[in-house]
Amino acid sequence: MVAIKLITSISLLAATSMAWVWPLPAKMDVGHNIIRLSRNELDISIKTPAGADILERAVHRYKKLIFTKGEFSALLSPVEKTVFPIPTTSVPVHPLAPKGKYPTLTGLSIQVSGHNTKLNLDTDESYTIDVPARGGKATIKAKSVYGALRGLESFSQLVKWTAEANQYRIPFAPVSISDKPVFVHRGVMIDSSRNFLKIEDIKHQDLSSTR
Repeated sequence: MVAIKLITSISLLAATSMAWVWPLPAKMDVGHNIIRLSRNELDISIKTPAGADILERAVHRYKKLIFTKGEFSALLSPVEKTVFPIPTTSVPVHPLAPKGKYPTLTGLSIQVSGHNTKLNLDTDESYTIDVPARGGKATIKAKSVYGALRGLESFSQLVKWTAEANQYRIPFAPVSISDKPVFVHRGVMIDSSRNFLKIEDIKHQDLSSTR
């Protein structure tokens, strides 16, 4: 068991050194700028020929997830804390700067081109994300509403709360992601026999949205 956890830790640390989005996107390019964002200033728009209600509910959920103060590691399950006994992070850290120095991300445009609202083995769940370096509007483009959901999950992980500056940030902009699920099926196993999970810990996991 110790050997398995050690191998898992090494593999995850090697992977997360390249990106702080998990699972790792098929392709992700980043820059060297910081942009800031806030709940009141970020306007999320949806353009889709079908399934607008699915995305509207998702946006409502993800706004809560994105704009949650505190390190995401505080919400990690006891299993992950067991694998990583010493806190680690792959999120870039920048020196503090005045609030007005960084450009603001004012919008997120979610654009879906397809009509499919049924999730099955043939559903195209690919998506792209583009976050500009100078702020303004970011975009998520997908061929189905489910691809847009995967994009929302990745976008939410780009945002980092910086307590010292009292600011939400996306470090290392511009960000360009092109991704799709590796497998057409999904599987979730919660192993509570060796790592006991309290009900409140399980509720923190948004299993329906993860990629």
